[in-house]
Amino acid sequence: MPSTPIYGLPYPSLTDPPNGPAQFQALAEAIETELARIDAVLVGTPITQVAAVAATVSTTSTSYVALSGNPGLAFTAPTSGRVVITIGGALTGSAADTFAMMGLQVRTGNVVGSGTIVYAANNNDAVSNEGGDDMSASKVTLVTGLTAGDPYNVQVLYKVLSGTGTAFFARRDVIVESVA
Repeated sequence: MPSTPIYGLPYPSLTDPPNGPAQFQALAEAIETELARIDAVLVGTPITQVAAVAATVSTTSTSYVALSGNPGLAFTAPTSGRVVITIGGALTGSAADTFAMMGLQVRTGNVVGSGTIVYAANNNDAVSNEGGDDMSASKVTLVTGLTAGDPYNVQVLYKVLSGTGTAFFARRDVIVESVA
């Protein structure tokens, strides 16, 4: 049975004996094999990892800092070199003018909080809340440019952007998902 030049999909020739079921089965199996190969190239091994911490922590720092019991994850970059990272938690301030912020940082290596920073915490990709009312929120960030197959880690960081009080953070989580 001949096959197509690009994907090698089989098809019957005029000289092949007619056998529709066997020929369709051969084509279907070849398509499935090729789709599995393409999926592996595009996505690599899919990852979805979650870390969550319920405990409440606080800070008065005006720079991003790690806090005790911090949720973080080590992961291997997918073939695409792209991951979506979601951070979330409950944020509140001790005063009406306290602006609490929770951001993320990605580093090389598989030890959370160690390695070279490849994506720094920043206010544009942070979850934030101003004032004394508790608010639960999340933020999704696309991180690109990772080297496929290399180990990385993500860490959640915290700060007070402005105000005179203390920022509190509870029910914190981080999710890492591969992207094609």
